[in-house]
Amino acid sequence: MNGKELLKAICWCGQMVGYKLTINVFDKSENLSSIIESEAPELIKLIGCKAKGEAQYNIIFHDGVDVLSTKFHKEIKKVANTTMAFVLLGDDELNIRSAIRLRELFGRLSLDGKCKLPGIYAAVTNPEKTDIINTIITSG
Repeated sequence: MNGKELLKAICWCGQMVGYKLTINVFDKSENLSSIIESEAPELIKLIGCKAKGEAQYNIIFHDGVDVLSTKFHKEIKKVANTTMAFVLLGDDELNIRSAIRLRELFGRLSLDGKCKLPGIYAAVTNPEKTDIINTIITSG
């Protein structure tokens, strides 16, 4: 599964009665919302929808953000109340580096009392690397 497919699945399946779903999407590209809209226009059309019986979610696109940059660190501070983070960047090594980076950033915020550590899930296909990353990002 790639990041766009996960975003669609979360929007379509991630709602529960009485809960607000807010999704923050970080991407290097400058126009991810436009790309998503061209592939799944209904997904973008329903952002912020309050109509009864419709999906109710908000997606905030953080375009032009490299997950290994200082800008990413600043953006993570803005979303400190995150409950889950998914890393799907297309390659095991980058996913691992990014998940570890997220763990570090949320860990610092947690130590400062600004958030609780969220669950961090990285797409890793190599079984040996999967065990290593699970140990690293879930240890507290």
